[in-house]
Amino acid sequence: MKSHLMKYVEFYITNVCNFNCDNCNRFNNYHFSGQTSWDEYKEEYTKWRERLDFEKIAILGGEPTLNPSFLKWVDGIASLWESSTIEIVTNASRINNINGFYDVLMKYEGRIFVGASLHNADHHDDIHNSIIEFLGDNVSTHKMDDKDIKWERSYADIKDPTWPKSSKISDYDEFPYHIRDECQDIYNDINGYSGDETTEDLVVYEDENGIRIILTISNEFSDSAIINNDGVFSLHDSVPQEALDVCFSKHCHHFIKGKLYKCGVVPLLPEFYKQFEFDISDEDNELVHSYSPLTLENYTECNDVFIDNLVNAKVIPQCKFCPSNPKTTTINASTKKERIMKKKKL
Repeated sequence: MKSHLMKYVEFYITNVCNFNCDNCNRFNNYHFSGQTSWDEYKEEYTKWRERLDFEKIAILGGEPTLNPSFLKWVDGIASLWESSTIEIVTNASRINNINGFYDVLMKYEGRIFVGASLHNADHHDDIHNSIIEFLGDNVSTHKMDDKDIKWERSYADIKDPTWPKSSKISDYDEFPYHIRDECQDIYNDINGYSGDETTEDLVVYEDENGIRIILTISNEFSDSAIINNDGVFSLHDSVPQEALDVCFSKHCHHFIKGKLYKCGVVPLLPEFYKQFEFDISDEDNELVHSYSPLTLENYTECNDVFIDNLVNAKVIPQCKFCPSNPKTTTINASTKKERIMKKKKL
């Protein structure tokens, strides 16, 4: 069976998080429970490997290191998708608590890196020290060149599957003529950029074995889909296309429990709805629960249309639940969760 190549996918493995970031777009700032076991789904993902391939994979939650089978997820995904770059998205507060974590990173010779998101600037020194402890004494650090950051993102947006990977604007000079021709406009725009040459917000830590942790200051969040009304939740009522136009997750497609979703909101809203009280219309309730993911069972009949929707960022009705004019606020995440009563089990 021919495999489709996609640029990026996220494997979501837990609802549990030890931080309480306001407006978390996966709703993990509340006592949202639920873990996913690798052993339960590894056979399904083995079959998915025959159907889908990815340039880059992210493993996230919640806080992924809180999943009891975290290392199995990392090892399992890396062994199945042997050519994919893999990022572990974490708040980095527990990287020294996972026995064998460094060994798994070493096993894949730098193909896996840790993306550490700093959700409270006041915690910078603690996280910095935690990273140094994890990597050891022989660690080099450098701030990512601003032009390289812009280049990597812009290049990924236009990259053909046959083109080489590129994370530095200097790669342009080594490209074949036909790729340079396609990339000339973005190269000229970025190369002529007169802003800061480095950014304070992105620091790369790398040890002598090539193990990397990229620390990003990520303490600004936009409004999420859910609205908290004194412990009862509602949702936005946006024009779907307008919400999609400003959506920063439009290319963040989610694998959850062996099923592929357009984004993280559509599978997590029904899960969150099961656990907490909502005040929404019957029509919206039906829409929350009506999304059909891509599964192994419906892959043959649905894959082309479904993947076209993902790759080309087409609107779905559920986009209405996200804000079309989101506000961005600075967060100072802590480990204190807001106590909200869950639904009583029937």
